[in-house]
Amino acid sequence: MINQFKEYNYPKQFILIEDEAKKVYKNLNSDQDVQNIDDYLWKVVTTVTQRNVEGKVYHKLQYEDKSIGWVELEDSIQIFRHSPRHFRVMEDEFSTNDINRKMGIDKDFISHFKGRLLNIKSEVFFQGERYYSVFIKNKFHGFHHEDVLDALVSCDISLDPAVPFTFHKISNLTKPVEIESVESLRLVSVFRKARVGKVLVNEDAFYWVALDDVGEDTLKQIATLEDEVKSEVELYIDDIFYSVNVERNKTKEMMSTLLSAKDFLKGKKHTQNPRIDATNSKQTAELKSEVEQYKKEAISATKQLELANRRLEQQKDYSNRLTEQRDRYKDRMTLVEQKLSDLNDRYKSLKEKYEILKDKASKKAK
Repeated sequence: MINQFKEYNYPKQFILIEDEAKKVYKNLNSDQDVQNIDDYLWKVVTTVTQRNVEGKVYHKLQYEDKSIGWVELEDSIQIFRHSPRHFRVMEDEFSTNDINRKMGIDKDFISHFKGRLLNIKSEVFFQGERYYSVFIKNKFHGFHHEDVLDALVSCDISLDPAVPFTFHKISNLTKPVEIESVESLRLVSVFRKARVGKVLVNEDAFYWVALDDVGEDTLKQIATLEDEVKSEVELYIDDIFYSVNVERNKTKEMMSTLLSAKDFLKGKKHTQNPRIDATNSKQTAELKSEVEQYKKEAISATKQLELANRRLEQQKDYSNRLTEQRDRYKDRMTLVEQKLSDLNDRYKSLKEKYEILKDKASKKAK
């Protein structure tokens, strides 16, 4: 299944890591007009499209707004994009890493991360381990190992509103607020390592509290929460959906701009000068033709996106069924283990009774 996702032609992002001797081809039909790849190594590049040539997959790369050319990607790291998630940094466990050093990202990360909510918008696998991309106010701050970050995990746990919690506006618990009356209280997400939780007060407003005050029973429930770590298949699906949504939004923006221009020209008064009026009419006709062309392209793109969505839903449904089968198998194995344990206990009990009866029979025979 992973190979099928790799072959799916959609705009992707990679950290470019290839042999310095590898060439970049401007045209796949010719060996001419090649350039070296070393100017772009350890940069984040985007694939515009891809093509299979004699069993080798070549990607057409773009760096920022500049077209690079065609490259066969073998060692580069794919960036799996997804909806933003919130994390916090674990200051005592934080350390720099090779990815950021090789990408030329050198800064005092702790001073930027300390006490702040970090947005995670993508992740990569480097040397078999998971790294998250960190953003603060839409500014990229490098990739960081999962062990130095504390994920905000969703939950839904009712808390006792009579407990005198100290409520805070922000997650670093530095801005306490007074709440006159607490009628209901629910814990909706937690930073488990930092022992900080987000609560919904009176079904109206969100605040942050220290988990030290929630009680032992609640802490046990929190300990059973599972981290929202996704499999490689799920990451591919999320990345494809992310790309589809980006392209859809671009199409919407383009159509909105063109339709606004069309409406403006419709409402514009004609001048009395026949020569100017004729020129405007020609320009209007050209713009209308261009708008109609974009409409056709947008309809075609929408159909392709809908088809891609249906295929992805089928893949996701298949993945969900596999997960359900695995869970059912685990439940059956647990039940079998329990039955085997019960049978073992019964066997031991019967064996003890047998030994007792045997001993009594032996004594009577004497």
